Amino acid sequence: MRIHESIQTIPIFQFSQLFETGDVRYLRVLSRKNAISLKEVSEKKMRALNTGFASFFEKLDDIDTSIQILKIEIYQEYLKYLRGSVKSKYHQLFTKYMQEIDKRIVNFTYKGKTYDSLFVLYNELRDELKNEIYKERIDIFFNIPYNYKKYSSLDENLAALRKNGEQIDKFKDTWSYYLSVLKSVSNANKNRTAKN
Repeated sequence: MRIHESIQTIPIFQFSQLFETGDVRYLRVLSRKNAISLKEVSEKKMRALNTGFASFFEKLDDIDTSIQILKIEIYQEYLKYLRGSVKSKYHQLFTKYMQEIDKRIVNFTYKGKTYDSLFVLYNELRDELKNEIYKERIDIFFNIPYNYKKYSSLDENLAALRKNGEQIDKFKDTWSYYLSVLKSVSNANKNRTAKN
């Protein structure tokens, strides 16, 4: 299994999905078709991908990756929790995750209902799922698409770049290239504004 080790090789689409969902399967070197519909991987490969995920995000210094790193820690503590470890920090880290997401989001929708706080949803689910909430919450909460504050979607940015004449393929071009084009267009727009 080949995996991307940096933003110099990972395609734009895969990086954005990796960053937004935390799904480590996007780190693999994938064809366009496989990037759109991810396949399940073995537990051994998932461990390798989680290790690669941690290493990948540690190298990024221009993006706030604290949520992604927190997800990795939670997943590792979750595995300890499942094995019955008394020293697992799973509950404590999950509470921190909810606090961090609540600081960053405007709202999100779960099963047709809109929420502005993970804690509100968590309390509803805890009443419904009882002790099962501890096993289910990773799958539920890590997969909700949140509406972030001051968030510009990838597709909006790509559309804006195309208006400026840039031809970018989100399945072929790398995240590093995307950032350099964004910076270049932004600087050109600033220069035009300064001249007027």
